[in-house]
Amino acid sequence: MRVFLGLPVEPALRSVLENKRDELDQPVGKYKRTNPELWHLTLTFLPDLKEEKLDALIHLVELCCERPPAGGFSTRCLKTFPEKKPTHLSACALPENPESWNEFVKRLRDFVSIIDSNIDRKPWTPHISIGRAAPRGSSLPSWSAKIGPIDWKTDRILLYRSNQSSQGTTYDVLHEFKLNV
Repeated sequence: MRVFLGLPVEPALRSVLENKRDELDQPVGKYKRTNPELWHLTLTFLPDLKEEKLDALIHLVELCCERPPAGGFSTRCLKTFPEKKPTHLSACALPENPESWNEFVKRLRDFVSIIDSNIDRKPWTPHISIGRAAPRGSSLPSWSAKIGPIDWKTDRILLYRSNQSSQGTTYDVLHEFKLNV
């Protein structure tokens, strides 16, 4: 199953980002809005976790969450992402304490790789995808706009299952992990 660990985007932040996205539709190009209920900040992605490893994954993430990162995030821009061939419209999320968050994500990935070596190891670039290029497979022009700063914190990580169908993507929350902050 396709699963990932991410930080939920709380309703207050979602509302602010929706309003900012609505103000900036024209300069971005043709894109499909992502359902705000699905917004999250991905920490790590496991494209093919075996169901029998789910309990072990939950245990390892709980251990990792005992030493949570320090600080929250500040969202200061919307931009197309990634830089080389932009396919997403994203809200940038700058950690208050980048060293702490980068160390936490590395430790989380190291823990999770014990049960699934097929883990995404791309450099972590914290962002919230709020739109995708349309049609799928096309790209967006390179673009950015300043907003905020919008400061936010979280006290939990969610384990999501990604369900893809012809009607689009949906997520199921499989487990919630409290960060001991």
